[in-house]
Amino acid sequence: MLEKSLTPAGEEDQTSTTQDKPSIQGGAFDRRGAAKYMSISTRRLDDLLTDGELLRLKSGRKTLVLRSDCDDYLARLAEEATQ
Repeated sequence: MLEKSLTPAGEEDQTSTTQDKPSIQGGAFDRRGAAKYMSISTRRLDDLLTDGELLRLKSGRKTLVLRSDCDDYLARLAEEATQ
């Protein structure tokens, strides 16, 4: 998708695209968001963080959990269920 911007002369410049901008792949959740994403309670999430099943990241006082870690954990559960 092209983005329009005005040049100093007031002409439209359509040379930049949304692909030129960096995009965030994946992302992270706060505790509630991670629990909701995985359909578990925040208490269960805290247990997984304490047990080392999920990596706990800190940004100041906020706990963050990577989406990829949530996906990996759910994939491990699915694999265990099919064995």
